[in-house]
Amino acid sequence: MKRPLVTLRKIKHKRYTHVVSWWRGGTRERRYFNASNKAELKEVGDFANEKERELTNEGRRHGEMTDAEKAAVIRAREMADHYATLGVQDFTLEAALTHYAAHLDARRVSVAMLTAYDEFHAAKGRERKSARYLQDIETTLQRFATAHKKKLVAELSENDVERYLHRLKLAPVTVGNHHRLISVFLSWCQGRGYTEHNAATRYKVPTSHAEEPGILTLEQTAALLNAAAPVIVPALAISLFAGLRASEVARLDWQDVDVLNGSITVKPRNAKMRRRRVVTMPDNLKTWLTPHVKTSGPVSPSPQIMRNRLKEARKTAEITKWPHNAGRHSCASYGYDFHQNAPLVAVQLGHDVVTLETHYKGLVKPGEGKKYFAILPTAETPSNIISIKEAA
Repeated sequence: MKRPLVTLRKIKHKRYTHVVSWWRGGTRERRYFNASNKAELKEVGDFANEKERELTNEGRRHGEMTDAEKAAVIRAREMADHYATLGVQDFTLEAALTHYAAHLDARRVSVAMLTAYDEFHAAKGRERKSARYLQDIETTLQRFATAHKKKLVAELSENDVERYLHRLKLAPVTVGNHHRLISVFLSWCQGRGYTEHNAATRYKVPTSHAEEPGILTLEQTAALLNAAAPVIVPALAISLFAGLRASEVARLDWQDVDVLNGSITVKPRNAKMRRRRVVTMPDNLKTWLTPHVKTSGPVSPSPQIMRNRLKEARKTAEITKWPHNAGRHSCASYGYDFHQNAPLVAVQLGHDVVTLETHYKGLVKPGEGKKYFAILPTAETPSNIISIKEAA
């Protein structure tokens, strides 16, 4: 017997006298009424009749399915069976439609990758992020956004992120740095409603194997400094003999370099760990810096000039392989041998003793530290250059 579309029943209830019931999409729906007179009973009947007409028309409309719609239903059933064999029991046509509708809604409010990049960069600038972090955004992240400039953020897939990172062909640590910044960016986009999910979360960063820090030999250090253009000598010498990180040297101002008293102050905003530290200069570093001292201004030239001049000096010094953070790693290794005092060197570098001994102990031969911190300019000092003491 065919089930009626709508039923009207009288019930015993504290607040209601009648209930109208109907089925829609396999779910039973109800509406309760309190009718105590003929007028109210008529309203209940009218509601039931209207609901029946509505469901009848709805059935007629959906009963006239096109061939494409029928094919879609058949395919949905086949896909549900397929995923059921894989252990997925909640695949339904309704779930698929809901998911796709959410995707379309996300695309509707999404923006182009480069637009999102510009907004992210501006937002981080307002948050007063460090200059180094903003520089990473301008290089690493802008490169990623430009590579996908034809896409909306919502259209970016996990495969897009994976292919991009694989094509970089960089060391695992560097790939990890790229991935981390991309993930932060996409998470920010997700918070803005530009995408439903972070397409970088499932990417597995390649495993990096610990390697010994790369350092320069005594001969390479002397040759490099004596071949370097004057504009990069201070930054290069501070990196090699004071052990500042490349990022710290890039942000260093001459106001923080006291050659007369032999100290360099690394301010919290410039330090990696956001902690202030004072580095004591070795005597040879004072000699390298004296002809170049200024009262203020950046110690290091622009990144492009630094790269170009360093490349020229390396070519002259015949240094084909340039280790990462070579200056700092060299200073730490030779400094460990020279001072024979791990806590002192650790404080200078802004490291802890365990890290220092794990990475830098025994990388140079005994006695080479003394020779390293005795490296001086080979060229004669120009006659117009006076010492710091004389200037004072």
